[in-house]
Amino acid sequence: MPSYQEYRKKNNEYGVIEELRHPLAYVQGLPGSSLGEMVIIENEAIGQITALNDDYVEVLILSPVDIVPGMEVARCQKQLSIAVGPHLRGHAINPLGESLFADQPISVTQQEERVIDITPPHIKTRRTITKPFYTGTSVIDLLLPLAQGQREAILGDPTTGKSSFLLTTIRNHAETGIVVYAAIGKPWNDIKKMYNYIVQNAKKENIILVAASAEDIISNITITPFTAMTIAEYWRDQGENVLVVFDDLSSHAKFYREIGLLARRFPARESYPGDIFYLHARLLERGGNFFHPTKKQEVSITCLPVVETVKEDFTGYIVSNIISITDGHLFFDENIFSQGRRPAINVPLSVTRLGGHTQTALTRQLNRKLIVLMNKHAEAQSYTHFGAELPENMQRILDAGDCLLNFLSQPLFRTIPYPVQVIFASMIWLGWLNKNKAQVGQWRDNLAEVYQSQTQINNLFQKLMSIKDLDAFAAQMKQQQDYLLSLCQSTTK
Repeated sequence: MPSYQEYRKKNNEYGVIEELRHPLAYVQGLPGSSLGEMVIIENEAIGQITALNDDYVEVLILSPVDIVPGMEVARCQKQLSIAVGPHLRGHAINPLGESLFADQPISVTQQEERVIDITPPHIKTRRTITKPFYTGTSVIDLLLPLAQGQREAILGDPTTGKSSFLLTTIRNHAETGIVVYAAIGKPWNDIKKMYNYIVQNAKKENIILVAASAEDIISNITITPFTAMTIAEYWRDQGENVLVVFDDLSSHAKFYREIGLLARRFPARESYPGDIFYLHARLLERGGNFFHPTKKQEVSITCLPVVETVKEDFTGYIVSNIISITDGHLFFDENIFSQGRRPAINVPLSVTRLGGHTQTALTRQLNRKLIVLMNKHAEAQSYTHFGAELPENMQRILDAGDCLLNFLSQPLFRTIPYPVQVIFASMIWLGWLNKNKAQVGQWRDNLAEVYQSQTQINNLFQKLMSIKDLDAFAAQMKQQQDYLLSLCQSTTK
């Protein structure tokens, strides 16, 4: 980037900082400036113009260096932008595109500059969402399916397993697509742990971590999700299906509120600036399913914005805002978490508005059967105090429901291939595992292992899943019952 002196000479105008409310500076001069334009201060710090006034220009300082009144400021004649390109793959960067770790420099081979805050793409560039998005987590893929290009909010109180679920999903998607993870205002130790997990357990070269810690300058924290979305758009334009995770937008809103109050803007509900809904809607609307004109194919940006609740309150300002912007939400329940079920997702209180349309006729019918089974199981549990006096049909429902809950509770960071999820859930629905409730988790993992290691099993599962009618599918399953049960009890180890 050119120096302050070069920009001042090029533009032949400069301003002077008259007042500071860090990270905001109020500059007199710069008559030709525009909203959102980058500026550079005489000590080479950069900033962004966030407000224009008859008497001054408001500048949001983005560099963590000392600024004092009297310093000169020059315009850059361009909107705030970052360098994007293949050089970012596998790296952890700050919101300005610089490496987070001094011992991991970024070697630039090819790059382009992109403005981080843009108008969301026009509806003419969008396509109907038709493809499923698999997380590798059975309770999501079977009961609350997601779609490529969907924006699904992740809600829940602190320490209810949201981050573990996200890391599992990231690892699963990184096998076939690009992941951009935005860590917004997280403790520095958490960011390092997250990056170490990615390096050790995931396909690192397909993941980009954009992070601003809680100790960073708050202006950098507020631009973090926009940098992440800009990088995601670059890879979308290369023909890649991208997953972008915003962890979390409730923290982002708090830091943005702090800047709004420092700027003495009139506070709205809960002291948040009046444009907070617009800000998050403008960000999330950049996700979706699009048509790639060069490659003649559909490409998507799937968004998972995280929002922390307080005592499971859905009516909080930021929570209700994000719910109204997104295409559904997954609610992580503290009570379910305390019972030891992972992930601790409350299915009745969660919503997915698009994923169901991407299911096949078979999986859609199976979804309904599993939902009915869960509801009947919850109802039957209220009669368990009768013990041996329970009717036989109710005992079957309790056994099958217990099997289903055991199946849906996955070990930390474990992913299950989608065909294995469908076949194993069907075995539970058909009542094959009622007498083996304790072995359900182990049998599921055995079946997944066999499926991934033996081509003939893979072909059998694909053949079964090509059947469209659930009754015909069940008939074919029964013909393979002994074989499938033997696979569940075997292991390649």
